[in-house]
Amino acid sequence: RLAAADPRVRTVPNPSGKTPNALNAAIGAARHPIVARVDGHDPAALAAPAAEPADGRPLAVLCDTDPCHELQLLREHAPKLHYLRFKTPDEREAFRRALEAM
Repeated sequence: RLAAADPRVRTVPNPSGKTPNALNAAIGAARHPIVARVDGHDPAALAAPAAEPADGRPLAVLCDTDPCHELQLLREHAPKLHYLRFKTPDEREAFRRALEAM
């Protein structure tokens, strides 16, 4: 959602799902000489690099994220998260409750 709302934000695909590959791809795609790596689920961490003193060089922020963040039910279905098929009504209800709790 952030990438859709702000043209300065881009997502970089990581088909392997492996962190080292993601870091290499993101750094390779960076348009700026300074890259800060932060927790993409932490708003304060996202804002922190911009609070550092500017030295004239552009800044890129690399965010580590987890598609299962705070949703154990999704983790149980990983790595196949391109869709989520509920096997039972109870599983669907558990997912609904987990979303409401967020």
